[in-house]
Amino acid sequence: MSINLIRPKPSSGGGLDVSDPASDLVSDPASGPISGLVDRGPVDHGPGHRIVGLLTTTDHKVIGNLYLVTSFLFFMLGGLLALGIRAELAAPGLQIVDNPEQFNQLFTMHGTIMLLLFATPLFAGFANAIVPLQIGAPDVSFPRVNALAYWFYLFGGLVVISGFPLPGGAAGVRMVCLRAAVDGRLQSGAGR
Repeated sequence: MSINLIRPKPSSGGGLDVSDPASDLVSDPASGPISGLVDRGPVDHGPGHRIVGLLTTTDHKVIGNLYLVTSFLFFMLGGLLALGIRAELAAPGLQIVDNPEQFNQLFTMHGTIMLLLFATPLFAGFANAIVPLQIGAPDVSFPRVNALAYWFYLFGGLVVISGFPLPGGAAGVRMVCLRAAVDGRLQSGAGR
């Protein structure tokens, strides 16, 4: 007993012709009764729609990419600060910065950016982008909280680096493991 599976084929008269199963193997799907309907893919509404979509997304892959791109931008900023530190240490005395406090700001902000704004979010970006795909999950748990965590990270990072143009400068606490730094003898200014 054999089962003959026949896919209905549109006939020239608009009805379905199932008389010749062999001719069904080579059929043109565009010649059917709904040939006027063509899938043109997703509709692009312009750059404003894409930006709003990026700002309101809860897709873990998009959020992971946002983490990766933002952490790479912070990596570039931390690298520029490292270049400034190396340029300052290339010869004795002050060449690049005006006073030792500015060097301490460069040093502190370089460490803060590289550890807290680059390395840790880079891990979060890979975790968002890859882990749900590896375990076969359709999305992460609490996708809105996941998106909110990214926006908190971005806002916090911008707050951290916004100290550079302010009159007191950025954070410059140096190494807090030093006893003099913990006592406050070497620190000056508000918030230090």
